[in-house]
Amino acid sequence: PMIPILKKLSKRTKVLLIGILALFFLWHLASGVLVKRLNYTYYAQSSQIIYDRNGQVIQISPNQKGYYNQFLKDTPENLKEPLLKKEDRFFYWHPGINPLSLLRGGWNWVVSGKRQGSSTINQQLAKILIGQENNRTLFNKLEETWYALALEWRLNKNEIFIMYLNSAYFGRQAQGLKAASQYYFNAQPENLTQAQILSLIASL
Repeated sequence: PMIPILKKLSKRTKVLLIGILALFFLWHLASGVLVKRLNYTYYAQSSQIIYDRNGQVIQISPNQKGYYNQFLKDTPENLKEPLLKKEDRFFYWHPGINPLSLLRGGWNWVVSGKRQGSSTINQQLAKILIGQENNRTLFNKLEETWYALALEWRLNKNEIFIMYLNSAYFGRQAQGLKAASQYYFNAQPENLTQAQILSLIASL
């Protein structure tokens, strides 16, 4: 059924469609390369953990950056809503970046010279994994944007969210929610009180 329709299209329209398909294919390949790089860094930041015969942790070694990090496999439901409210309230609706926040942040920078936080969770995760937490330039911001879009293209929202929880810094050499919960409150993330959750979120 598509062939007769294609025959009716003008030559210019056919060229345009081919160009769009080519760009789509190139972006699909490029996003795979970008996410592969992020995944490599992501898994490398997990601490080496030694267990006893009963499965109890007996030693945790710091990762390459000197942080202690134990990966969560699932998102604690008690933390999701307050964290998203503070960090990225439109997380489940935007395509990896929030265009309105970017425009607002860019306008404020042009008018007042002040930078305003406008990063989505995707962008914050990319910033951590490519090691640009303390080097804030326009080029780095653009690079983070490409990585954020690639994460959105290749992974689902829950995968991105858990990667962020396992990568965020909470101070005192605690990287990731699980390490922070154990360090500050000697508790598992799912057992934190609301006050403890808000305290951890405030440190981000």
